[in-house]
Amino acid sequence: MGNVTLGAGLLISLLMVSPDNPSTGGYVLAGLLVLTGLGLRVEAAVLALREPGPGHPGVR
Repeated sequence: MGNVTLGAGLLISLLMVSPDNPSTGGYVLAGLLVLTGLGLRVEAAVLALREPGPGHPGVR
């Protein structure tokens, strides 16, 4: 899910790069999507570190 939001945010920011359209609304949305994507990626990494791996005494 984090990769999808990162990709969407970067795609929106690339599509908004145009000297003819100086609107900042798209950049705000793209920034929020990128920050959300980064947060989801960090959360997934933290949860992956907490999970006990194979060979852990509590894992069957």
